[in-house]
Amino acid sequence: MPAFDKRVSDFQAANTQVLGISTDSPFSHENWGKSVGISNYPLLSDVHRAAAKDYGVYWPDWNANRRATFPLPPRRRPSSRVLNLSGSRPVRAA
Repeated sequence: MPAFDKRVSDFQAANTQVLGISTDSPFSHENWGKSVGISNYPLLSDVHRAAAKDYGVYWPDWNANRRATFPLPPRRRPSSRVLNLSGSRPVRAA
């Protein structure tokens, strides 16, 4: 996620907005963002896991979400996603 922060201007030039979403609290996001240097895009809290469930990355066995990247066209659902599973390289899911 810090790599996205460093390239926010590239995303903005492509008319794209970067958002970070996790199931952690806003307080955790603020502290974590500061510790890793994220300051150029918002970190959103999904404490009720609604977004994680809607986007198919909710992990019920752990009551958490998988790491994923979603390129979203304006006002549309994602057409693809990249899942980052612990201990493995990213994989593209349909």
